[in-house]
Amino acid sequence: MDTRDWWDIQWTTSLGCTRVTEGCRFCSAASVAAYSPDLKDYARVEAGIPRWSGIVRPLATSLMQPERWRKPYRVFVSPSSDLFHDKLPIDFVDQVVSTIDRSRTHTFGVLTKRSGRMRDYFDTRRVPPNLRIGVSVESPSEISRVEDLLAISGAGVRWVSVEPMLAHVPLGAYLGHDQVNWVTAGPELGDEMGYAIRPCRLEWMLSLRDECVVESVPFFTKHLLYGQAYREQPDARLK
Repeated sequence: MDTRDWWDIQWTTSLGCTRVTEGCRFCSAASVAAYSPDLKDYARVEAGIPRWSGIVRPLATSLMQPERWRKPYRVFVSPSSDLFHDKLPIDFVDQVVSTIDRSRTHTFGVLTKRSGRMRDYFDTRRVPPNLRIGVSVESPSEISRVEDLLAISGAGVRWVSVEPMLAHVPLGAYLGHDQVNWVTAGPELGDEMGYAIRPCRLEWMLSLRDECVVESVPFFTKHLLYGQAYREQPDARLK
């Protein structure tokens, strides 16, 4: 485990994804899949860049895995996919959420770009108290995802991930105890294949950090800002 990460362990409930917006262009999960022999069905290299194939599959065999973990973990759910992808049946999502609800020893984090589907899902279902629900936003054009997130009632932690940060994303109007109460952020990451990395300006990151400080919202980034680490978490055990 990389101690700079917000999570302790990953729980792979599905594999595969499809591109949604510009933040998906150099998807790290697609890169891993494209160069893994066991995952070759899910992604391939096109013009030197890994692309998802369009295949998305649930992994029913993984559903009970968290119930076997004895040590409490912060769990990243479905890091190689999107739990709210429209190719995943709702009854499978129900099973994943049910496992989360039964596994109160752990704290789970779900991050999606399909915010409308997540909003509609929890419109008729309770958010488990040990689940952090989050949306990924890379520029102001995706701010509607934050609005979808805020439409979900009963969540202990509403989380926005600004990674990759491709522009200044003003979140101040959405931050607060009963609104977005955790923010993670980071630049686009390259890899050993040498993909072009789109710039992330330091002033964008500092502005977002400052907005979080004003509203007393925990701010997390793996990267040092003027030599200072910001790896803040919401309460480890959600009430």
